[in-house]
Amino acid sequence: MKKLIQILTLIILLSMVSTVHSYADDFNVLLEKIRSSYEAGIYQETKEYLSKIMEIIQAKIGEPDHTKLHDAGNGFYYSNLSLERDPYVGDFMYFIGEITNKTGKFYSTAQFTMSVYDTSGKLLAVEDFYVKNVQNDDTVSFDGSFLDKGKIRGQFEIKIKFSSGI
Repeated sequence: MKKLIQILTLIILLSMVSTVHSYADDFNVLLEKIRSSYEAGIYQETKEYLSKIMEIIQAKIGEPDHTKLHDAGNGFYYSNLSLERDPYVGDFMYFIGEITNKTGKFYSTAQFTMSVYDTSGKLLAVEDFYVKNVQNDDTVSFDGSFLDKGKIRGQFEIKIKFSSGI
């Protein structure tokens, strides 16, 4: 109940932000429906109206960067990519993400190259990794680690490119 009130408060505050005003009519109607359903104790209906408001906000701000598909070349895309220092072995970096196959064919093995750059564009690390049994229109997870020796610090950019496959 407390969480619902906090969400409602957040939505009301968001309604005051100018970036949402282009949806003001729909937004205000939904806010009123949220208030009345909540006060009437119809919490499932309140939840549905909250979901509609979140859809409006999501449409306005766009897709989060971590879920966007980034082009890896040759019909492959990557998303949900992260890279962090291994907490147990400090000289190693651990990476994890997802590869989506939009090539139109099955790959029993696909090789990719991950490149890590600092904010000025200097290449800091390169690592090859493989993804097995990737059907067309399928998304598969991958992970791995590599020896870094402390080169990767602060902010960085990661790019993945398809290398080869069978």
